[in-house]
This record gives sequence, C-alpha cells and structure tokens, in this order.
Amino acid sequence: MKEPIASLFNATIKVLGGAPDGALGRHAFIEEYDDYFALSVEVGRRSVRVTHYYDASTKLIVLYGELLDGSGSGLSLDNVLRLSFGHGPFRFALGDAGELCLRADYDPSWNDAVAPSFAADVVNSIGELLNAAELRAAPGADRPKALHVADAVENDCTISRETVDVRRELESCFGDALRADRDFWSVQLTTSERSYLCIARIVNARLALYIDSASEMQSTAPVLQAALRHNYHIRFVKLCLVGATQRAVATELPFSMISKNLLDYFARRLPLYADQIRGHLPDFL
Repeated sequence: MKEPIASLFNATIKVLGGAPDGALGRHAFIEEYDDYFALSVEVGRRSVRVTHYYDASTKLIVLYGELLDGSGSGLSLDNVLRLSFGHGPFRFALGDAGELCLRADYDPSWNDAVAPSFAADVVNSIGELLNAAELRAAPGADRPKALHVADAVENDCTISRETVDVRRELESCFGDALRADRDFWSVQLTTSERSYLCIARIVNARLALYIDSASEMQSTAPVLQAALRHNYHIRFVKLCLVGATQRAVATELPFSMISKNLLDYFARRLPLYADQIRGHLPDFL
C-alpha cells in the first residue's frame, strides 16, 4: 500500500486485528489494492463496504460507502439526515448517480497518532449505523431494495472522566470565549461575513460541534434532498438534523481524537462551511 494512504490502511488493519471476538459483528475484512483499500463490515444480515482512496485534487483521503439506489421506496429523507448526526465521521449523501451513500474524510497531514483513533471510529460508526438502519439485503450481489432508519437517540451528557477531559480541551482551545450550560458548551465562531453560535455536546461517546439553523420550521423534501446532494461534495462537515427538525452543519470527534490542534482545525472550517451553506442552500440554514 502506497503513501499517503498507507498510514490509515495500517491503522485499520490493527483496529480489526485487536478487536474482541464478536465486537465487529459476524464478519469484517479489508481488500487491499495498489492505491486504495475497502473495508467491509457485516452485522447480522446487514453490511456496508467503504472504499478509502486518495483524492489528489484535495490532498485528502475520501471514504465512500454505497448503500442503495436513491430512488428506493424505503428512502426517508428526514430520517436519513437525522441518522447522520451522532454517528461519527460519516454523513449520508446522494451521489451524482442518485445513489444513497456514506461519505467521510481524513487529512493525511494529521499526526500519525490520529490514524488509529480515526480508523477505530470508522469501524465503530459502521457498526452503529448497521444496527440503527435495517437493510433488507437482496440475494446474491444485488443491492438492498430499501433503507429503513430509526430516529437517532441522543445521549445525555454525564459528568465523567471523559466529560472533564473534553471540557479541559475545549477550554484550552477557546479560552474565556467558551460558555458552559448544563449539558452543552457554546462559543461564537466568526467569518468575514457573520458570527455563529457553535454548540459543543457529547453524543454517543463523541464530541459533536454544530451550528444550527435557529429555526424549527419543517423542511420540504426538495430542501432535504438538496442537503443530501450537498453532503456528497463538502468536506469534514455534514448537513444533518439535530433532534426532530433542527437543521445543522456539524462535525464529530471521538474522545481519542480531541486535542487543541484538531479542535482548532475543525472550528476554523465549521463557520466557513456554514457561510457556504447559507449561500447555496439558504432554506437549510
């Protein structure tokens, strides 16, 4: 396996090799090629195959997992966007051919110590998604005919060692600008165009950072579909629904990836993407 993808490939191999029996479901394996690799995980009768490849134009490693044809009768746009929140690096998207897929991104310039944490979060996220989204698999190599998703369940923030560690890293990054509430933190993030209130919350053992729409209005199907199509092309963040109807642009980090440098990395990008979304999809944010 060639650089720059070799580090993430080796980290994924170690994650699979070190997982307890049964932790990854019935089956998990990696297909190795010269310049990309594919991770496949099965949970029960459900499975997903995620290809990891290097995009020379962006100098990023892109993850792509195809699920089904976007016109499938089981497609529920609001549930798909809701499931995008709280499940690690993945975002649901509609590809150029209308297929419903998973997307995520990894920056090879990050310290090599980040690769094992990212690889582990990818594997864990796939397991969570397969348990939450019931895929009715067709026989043979056919694609599943429908996708059924449940509402994402939001975990309460509890005072624990992880919470204390997260708070310390947030304070290190944002200083006095950080505000604490009962179960979340907030900070103002600015661009040349405007200022945004960013919420930081612990959800499913990860830190979620998001800027929401400040509107509880129901989104129409065309707006949700446009958001899913936009998710195919943006990097590091995802358009999603938080709770019942709150539209947001978000990013998530597992506890093991939280550091001042990475928080700053994402905090600088989140408001810039929010500006972009406001320009391209004004009905979403």
